[in-house]
Amino acid sequence: MAKIINVTADTVSIGLDDGSLKDVPRNVFNFEPVIGDQVDYFESADHVVINKVNNVQAQVINNPDAKSKLAAGLLGIFLGELGIHNFYLGFTTKALIQLLVTIIGGVFTLGLASFGMWVWGLVEGIMILSSKPGNKWHQDATGLELND
Repeated sequence: MAKIINVTADTVSIGLDDGSLKDVPRNVFNFEPVIGDQVDYFESADHVVINKVNNVQAQVINNPDAKSKLAAGLLGIFLGELGIHNFYLGFTTKALIQLLVTIIGGVFTLGLASFGMWVWGLVEGIMILSSKPGNKWHQDATGLELND
């Protein structure tokens, strides 16, 4: 994967994986090049193709610390009223609210508060499972994208 190093009015400098640098006319790009963009660079004798790589997708693929989207979603669906999925993702405050409202509020409201927390957890679980990279539901508390 290559990276855009410099952008001028007429040319764009791309750093390739092998350490070399290519200067490419700006009119070759089918997107607005920005310094730091990751790109796929293909060159033949008479043709240059440059595709922008979705940085969010690259982060997901390359990050071994990313949490599982499937695990978070299923925890939300089955144990969401206890906030387990939010503890897993690092949203501790929200998780504690769900847990305390379920336990303490459930006692004082004869289970009505617990039912509300169950619906909340169910909806969050579904939102997590149906999320795409770049969406807030596809991230943990530190902003890391979840693994699909």
